[in-house]
Amino acid sequence: MHNLESLRNDINRHLDCEFAIKQYAEDDRIVPFLVQCRPQTITGTEYKRTKDEIIGRLRKDDSDIIRKGDILLTDNILQKHLYKYDISEAIILWSKDQEKITDLSISHAEIILREILAKNNTPLLIKPEIEHPDIFECSDWARIDLKNNKVFPHNPKEKTR
Repeated sequence: MHNLESLRNDINRHLDCEFAIKQYAEDDRIVPFLVQCRPQTITGTEYKRTKDEIIGRLRKDDSDIIRKGDILLTDNILQKHLYKYDISEAIILWSKDQEKITDLSISHAEIILREILAKNNTPLLIKPEIEHPDIFECSDWARIDLKNNKVFPHNPKEKTR
């Protein structure tokens, strides 16, 4: 239990753990076996997309977890993981260090937009206005105002399982 609590603190999310218990007949010893452990999933909040707004879970491009409907945050559209662009609900090309976003990355982003994102009508926001500068550190969710190219933190009412 101590190891699970430490893991939960490291990832800063509740855990969904499956376990089995075996009781040994010879000495009545009870031994728990951890079968599976993963971050608790969200079931009550759906991604939302309208003509002018997208609400979704933020994922950084170095994340191993990316699901259909996620909003992908990257500071380099020249990444090799193009499948992440294909399943994202929106892509935000942004960095706290705006000099990191170069003309080369923007021109390549436009090519990616035309070739990969157009088929899904996936918006690519290049250096959008960020309502809260630390949004990507303090929030797991974002709301994108597509009309004004702005990104806001979003706190959905979540139900977990």
